[in-house]
Amino acid sequence: LFISLFLDWYGIQVFDMNDTLISSWDYNIFSEWTTEFPEALSINDYYKPENLNVPIILTILFIIVLGVSIYIILFRDIESSGNLKLQKNLSFIFLFLLMLIGFYIVVFPIMYLFPNYLYFPSITNFDFDLQTFQIYAISYGYILQLIGFVLVFPYALHYYLTANELGKAEQIPEVMIERYIKYTQTPLDIDKYIAEELENFDGVSP
Repeated sequence: LFISLFLDWYGIQVFDMNDTLISSWDYNIFSEWTTEFPEALSINDYYKPENLNVPIILTILFIIVLGVSIYIILFRDIESSGNLKLQKNLSFIFLFLLMLIGFYIVVFPIMYLFPNYLYFPSITNFDFDLQTFQIYAISYGYILQLIGFVLVFPYALHYYLTANELGKAEQIPEVMIERYIKYTQTPLDIDKYIAEELENFDGVSP
């Protein structure tokens, strides 16, 4: 997941009818659109998409949450930890990570690709006026996000459900004891207790 942030997420390649590459643009979360051709080249500049302006704060937040999640995986064993309340709170970190991955997977194409006429996930488009064809396609960064979601989802769900189940199991004995004391405890009448003991003593005396 971390590596995916430094890879290209989307790419556009333009070929003429002789299959010669005449324009190429790749999108990265940090650097926006980059090209291997001189940007001053008119045909290359013609096919340059608008900057998507994905909020950088989301990327920074994603890196922080991902780092915390890795720390939890490496150093927090939920089944051997004694602080179950903390473990339950930590489980929300994984759910938040899933939400951020989901943003990149779902919201990224809907809010940033489609409005800019960037086809998803892949398409070949012919421009008969310029006698070119364009290939629009998702790239390795986006694909790694998809793979990351598939890998993180079962672990995050397991961590969250386990934290909840262990928390309930810890609370059940305490709740049962409290309820038992509440419903069975009666005020202790010392005088009545002494009188009953004296009656029992007189009853067994010769």
